[in-house]
Amino acid sequence: VQLCMSPTFAADKAELEEFLFEHVYRHPKLAEIRQRAATRIHQLFRLLKTHPQRLPDRFSAHVNEWGLERTIACYIAGMTDRFCDDQYILLLELGRDKGIDWS
Repeated sequence: VQLCMSPTFAADKAELEEFLFEHVYRHPKLAEIRQRAATRIHQLFRLLKTHPQRLPDRFSAHVNEWGLERTIACYIAGMTDRFCDDQYILLLELGRDKGIDWS
């Protein structure tokens, strides 16, 4: 037995998705916020790639096994938005010697 949405429900869902993409996901203010976040992530990645000693110890321990870029990506991928913003401020703006582990 194959489950699927009713035609009415599928049409309502499509209408809602169109509305959300037009008025929420692609809203100019959100696009600006998304761009700032992407820039911070790129800058944080470049900093840690240039200065891998600034990774938290738990992640530094994986560099030989995973490679530097993947280790940095795993560290950044595990961050919440707020934690990423905090690390950006600490590492890039304030020049802290080492990032904080998010565990």
